[in-house]
Amino acid sequence: MTAAFYRMGWGIIFTMLDFRFGYFDLLPDVIGYALLWSAIHVLEARRKEYGRAKPFAILLTIASASELLPLWQGTISLTSNTTNVSIPSFVYGGAVMLLLLLLFHFFLTAMERHAKECRKHSFAAAIAGRRLFFNLTSGALLVMMPFLLNFSPTLRLWLVFVTLLSLIAMLAIFFACRRAGKELRTPSQKRPLAAGEEDTEADSESDFEDSEGEQ
Repeated sequence: MTAAFYRMGWGIIFTMLDFRFGYFDLLPDVIGYALLWSAIHVLEARRKEYGRAKPFAILLTIASASELLPLWQGTISLTSNTTNVSIPSFVYGGAVMLLLLLLFHFFLTAMERHAKECRKHSFAAAIAGRRLFFNLTSGALLVMMPFLLNFSPTLRLWLVFVTLLSLIAMLAIFFACRRAGKELRTPSQKRPLAAGEEDTEADSESDFEDSEGEQ
């Protein structure tokens, strides 16, 4: 599972980066979404609740493949008062944002439950906070989208602010995936014990089972 969580994190980074040479995207989003799909597929094999995010990863991978062709044209300038948003690109951008919102909502919900079952309660609380942060920033961007057709300097400032918050939220999810790769491991992935070292995790689990049995 460690490799799958790390792959999920790198998929997030690939979707955030946007290096273009003219129209050509040097890091197509389809690569990032394919990594997300692959990671969720592996995690689903271990824990079924991760599979709830899989349909959205599949849809994003298929949809983003269309970006390799000049189908969605339209630009928004954050440094000037001009905007050129076509209706198809407007609808496509909103659909992608909604799918991302649903994907990370279900993925982080599954990760939070996974952390609780591993008795990583502080980590579970951190995951819940990051899910709420991402949901709020993504929801704000979705609410602002209809107003992009009537661009204004005030809206541009708010768009820059909310976009930066959204990027921070995605970075927070990236680091959560990195941490999950270290803490949410299967028993076979636990590091070997050094000489004389006690398995505190196993002891805590046995104590928990004993207390359950007494009740």
